[in-house]
Amino acid sequence: MELREILVRIDSGPGGAKVVFSEFDSIYRKQLLRYLLRMRLSWDEAEDLLQEIYIKVFRNARKGLGFDSAEAWLWTVVHNCACDHFRKAGRIREKEVIFDDNDALEGGEIPSAMHPASGDDSIDECVDAGIKRYAEKMPARAAALMMQLDGFSIREIADRIVRSEQATSQFLFESRRKLAPFIEHCRPLIGN
Repeated sequence: MELREILVRIDSGPGGAKVVFSEFDSIYRKQLLRYLLRMRLSWDEAEDLLQEIYIKVFRNARKGLGFDSAEAWLWTVVHNCACDHFRKAGRIREKEVIFDDNDALEGGEIPSAMHPASGDDSIDECVDAGIKRYAEKMPARAAALMMQLDGFSIREIADRIVRSEQATSQFLFESRRKLAPFIEHCRPLIGN
């Protein structure tokens, strides 16, 4: 069952909610946990945040149906929930992340580090505000770019946004180009 079908069933009412939840959980749980762990959440934090994500998805299913790609909407929700968690926990400004053997996921993968902050809060705040506006106007593009920044391969992104690898590469290129006007006003803060 595709995500769009699940969202339609959620939006249609509480009948069969357990079945719909079970279906959603069986399809997305592992992917969502992997993504959250790659963002440097502990297992317990990832499990807790997963519950928040489920609640947001079930409460806002109708919004997800309004997007061209329900998958892109889901990953935008997931990414925004993780960013909100980091802001609340005061971890959004981490500069360096050190991995140990406990960070390895199934298959021996090592999660990618969070994006390091530049140290200049005004630049970071300016860029964050621009990216937030961009994500509000172009959520599918923002979600794809965030996945790329978080270390996902073109193939993984293509699978999530349901495009070919070549179309995904082009989509990411265009998305970066469309992001520029949203952060251009931050250039004077950088200096050179």
